[in-house]
Amino acid sequence: MQAEEERYRSVLALDPREEASLDRLLETLFDESWRVRRAATEKLAAVPDALKVAARLAEVLRSPGEPGARSAASEALVKLGDGALPAVTGLLRDPHPDPRKFAVEILARWAPGTARPLLVATLSDEDPNVRAAAAEALGPLGDVHTARELEARLEGTPTMLHLALLTALERLEHPMALERLLPFTTLAPLQRAAFRLLGYSAAPGAVELLCRGIRSPLPSVRDAALVGLGRRARRPGLVLDLKPSDLLPGLVRRGLTAESLDARRGALALVTAVKDSTLGMDVARAGEDEALAVEVTAALVALGPDAALSWGAQLGVLPLAARQTAGDALTLLAALAGAKLVPLLQKVLDLGEADLEVFAVRALGRTRAREALAPVMRALMEPTLARVAGRALEVLAEEFPAEALEHLRQMLGLRTSPALLLTLARIGPQTAVAELRKYIRHPDETLRSAAVEAAGELGAVAGGELARLGLADESVQVRVAAARSLSRVWEPSLLRVAVSDESVQVRSAALDAIGGCGAVELLPELERHLEAHEPDLARAALRSLSALSRLSELHLERALGHPTAEVVKDALDLAPAEGWLAALATRGLAHSRPEVRAAAAHALRRSRHPDATAALAAAYATETDPSSKDAMAVHAGPA
Repeated sequence: MQAEEERYRSVLALDPREEASLDRLLETLFDESWRVRRAATEKLAAVPDALKVAARLAEVLRSPGEPGARSAASEALVKLGDGALPAVTGLLRDPHPDPRKFAVEILARWAPGTARPLLVATLSDEDPNVRAAAAEALGPLGDVHTARELEARLEGTPTMLHLALLTALERLEHPMALERLLPFTTLAPLQRAAFRLLGYSAAPGAVELLCRGIRSPLPSVRDAALVGLGRRARRPGLVLDLKPSDLLPGLVRRGLTAESLDARRGALALVTAVKDSTLGMDVARAGEDEALAVEVTAALVALGPDAALSWGAQLGVLPLAARQTAGDALTLLAALAGAKLVPLLQKVLDLGEADLEVFAVRALGRTRAREALAPVMRALMEPTLARVAGRALEVLAEEFPAEALEHLRQMLGLRTSPALLLTLARIGPQTAVAELRKYIRHPDETLRSAAVEAAGELGAVAGGELARLGLADESVQVRVAAARSLSRVWEPSLLRVAVSDESVQVRSAALDAIGGCGAVELLPELERHLEAHEPDLARAALRSLSALSRLSELHLERALGHPTAEVVKDALDLAPAEGWLAALATRGLAHSRPEVRAAAAHALRRSRHPDATAALAAAYATETDPSSKDAMAVHAGPA
């Protein structure tokens, strides 16, 4: 071990710029230690005379035996890049196939522009292994023209070269003509590659052929057809005509756990055709991959409500990532099945898991079933579910308005909550006015706040009346709620009252409400607060100016002078991508706070100004804060 360490350190001590080092480094390629050989390849790649060292490395590749040395020489030639081009092209002309194959492997790791024409020419090599290696190398490096070259070689008696060609065409996602590909789907050594490649064909007969592959007695062919089917499923309008088969459920289950994303996508496409209800949980688990969320949702819906009664009851055992997709599917099925799914959704709700409760309540609303009213009302009393339950009850109230209101009145008689008051205002505004007037005088300021905020749902007359009462309340919390409600009740006179309130919180909520309700006549109020000493007021004014599309160059210039960094950052974040933005954003690059400099960099990038790159490069060179440097590096930093 010590001897190896000494050899390793002696290599590290060599100076690749010295002439005498080259022979020593080349000798080291034959060392028994891969660690020593790797150090030598790094040094060889740094030798100034790339042509000379590449020629010597090529001689190593021509020497028989010593696989470790040849592998290290190949690695060094890869690192030399174009400097090794004469040596590598010389290897391609070597009379022995091994050096030519080494040259192909080196080219496979070079830039496509250099490697591609040489590899295409090597497709005509006399040795079948070299030709196959060239075809394989062109898979990740090729282009449309390369694909045509590869396809042109698919003539004559099928050989292993054909397998390499088909595999390369698959890597290139080449849509071969169906009549060219059809013969290979019946040849045992080539079937798998042919069916995988078939997935990129848009020809009408491609799906029929893939279905034929799905029915193959050979598992490897069925798996390949599944991959092809998944690729074809990326295009809209996939229709499968498959007869029931005992093989299909097992194939689908295997496909759903395959490593290949396309195989899983193909399995999901099969689910929509097979519609075997026992596949429900297998499909739901596949939803763990977000890339398949749409397909998993469609497959679960295609299995229908009866299958949902089984897999839906097992939602609690699914991985967290899969629950979201399964919950979305359950919501869609609830809209289709109605009351049939209410008992299942109640069971899911009773599991007591927060994410599943949300799915269940939302889906109960989508059932539009009378039976869903009671569980939704119970959920409305739970603080964590109140918002989603309120929305669900609004949907149910479209079908059963009188019953929904009666349920709400009964609940209000037993227990009051902000969520109940807000929902009452939304589904029964005429009934709600009297109830909200009563609660606006309630001793509990939380309920007074809820009543005032709910008043925003009642329209200008009733909502304005209750907002006026709320603005006169002694509680800051209630006055803030009243100011917020004005974002949905266009009452400029009340907004002026709120903007003059003694509380900064109330004034801030009122400034936000100006943008919310579109009160452009109050622009002077927003402009007056841009330089307010309290940062919350200046930030609210900026938000409303942006919401009203009135944030101008003058406004941004004034905001940039604010002493609070958060205000300056908001101004840069909210500024529109107008021509004037670049100059002001450039000023922001010199701000003392790093978060402002980062925001300025993003704004400058957004401006798309011709001088933006130069300004960011200059700022990047002197920036010390990592987050700001990252923002500037989008244009200016190193690759």
